[in-house]
Amino acid sequence: KDKIRVAYALDEGQTPSNYKEVFTEDISEHGALINTYEELKVDQIVLLKLEFIYDSIPVILKAKVMHVMESDRYYKTGVKFMMMDDFQKVRVVRYTEMIKKDHH
Repeated sequence: KDKIRVAYALDEGQTPSNYKEVFTEDISEHGALINTYEELKVDQIVLLKLEFIYDSIPVILKAKVMHVMESDRYYKTGVKFMMMDDFQKVRVVRYTEMIKKDHH
């Protein structure tokens, strides 16, 4: 299964600090498992930026850290998407369906 590139930033309530590019292990319309180099805390809120191959406008989502597991070189961080509007939802669902098609 290919990894999908996403970027995340800590949500500090003002403009997000620089986004860091990471790879997802898995993504669905509800959340994602991302590999981060820093240890995030459970319940921490992050911003995720999903870049779509077929669409120039990235989707920016708020996500809540649900669990963190230390791995060899990084932390496997499970995040759950929060407060998506219908437009974001439709795009994320379409995106995850395309990924599934591409990888089977």
